[in-house]
Amino acid sequence: MAVVRMRRAANGPGDAYDAIQAKAGVRENPPNGLIVHTLGQVEGQWQSIDIWESAEDADRFERSLEPHARQVHGESFSGFPEHTTYEAQKIIRP
Repeated sequence: MAVVRMRRAANGPGDAYDAIQAKAGVRENPPNGLIVHTLGQVEGQWQSIDIWESAEDADRFERSLEPHARQVHGESFSGFPEHTTYEAQKIIRP
C-alpha cells in the first residue's frame, strides 16, 4: 500500500539539499517507488511530503542518500530528521 512520509527541519534545504539531490541524480533518475515529492515552508520550517508505493521504497531511497549526505555535510551529519509515515487511504491522480 502507498505511504505518505512527512518530515520537518529547521534549516532550509539550500545548497546542501541541492548538492545531495544532484549527487544522487534524483532529477535525472527519480527513485523507484516515488509517486511525488514536495518541499515547502510551514510555520518557518521546511517540510517535505513524499508519497511512495511502499515504506520499503522510501526506506531504500533514504539509505541510498546517506552516503551523499555524509559527503556534503561531513562530520556534522547525524542522520535525517525524524519523519512521520502513514498509509495513504486515498490517492487521487488526474
